[in-house]
Amino acid sequence: MSDNSVLRVVWNGNLRAVSASGSCTRWYFTFNDNECDNPFPIDTSMHTHGSQNMHVGISVEGMCYGIGKGEIRVAFHVSTPCSGHPASDAYTGWQSVSRIIIEEIPIAQ
Repeated sequence: MSDNSVLRVVWNGNLRAVSASGSCTRWYFTFNDNECDNPFPIDTSMHTHGSQNMHVGISVEGMCYGIGKGEIRVAFHVSTPCSGHPASDAYTGWQSVSRIIIEEIPIAQ
């Protein structure tokens, strides 16, 4: 609603990445199809070794500045594999409730 605000995003749920030989999977937010770069991307990654199959409860949270006012499309993505790692079978929110919270916060003057 304002050019003088920041968007805070939070995702809560469980994640899993598994492969036969270990892997890396990355989850990240985009705003109008672009990753945040002010101040940093809002992301997490999961590295596995061997064929582990653990579902881990996690929160991914951050703030993004300089988006501007107007309609904003916020998305939560999964990318497999991470650069330089083998692909995995990634699950997001398996047999649990996941939540995304999006909040516009005024920047203090």
